[in-house]
Amino acid sequence: MIMKFKAGQLAWIISSCSDELISPPVLILSSYPGSPKIFINDPIKNEKWLEYEDIGSGWVYDIMYAGNIEVSVSEEWLTHFDIDCE
Repeated sequence: MIMKFKAGQLAWIISSCSDELISPPVLILSSYPGSPKIFINDPIKNEKWLEYEDIGSGWVYDIMYAGNIEVSVSEEWLTHFDIDCE
């Protein structure tokens, strides 16, 4: 498994409905192997959702988005920052 991002890099969040990029860009805080967390406080519901969506474990990232910290964000939901993409 090769890590797509490193701590300190900027990235874009990709919309789940389209390829649209969501502003503002995010700051990658850390990365580690794991499973994405959609329902932070409900591990059973989170596991069922991941199974339903057929999302497995891989690299996940803790990010800062609009001043908030989000944990265990899937690598599939991020793309590299490019100033010309917005």
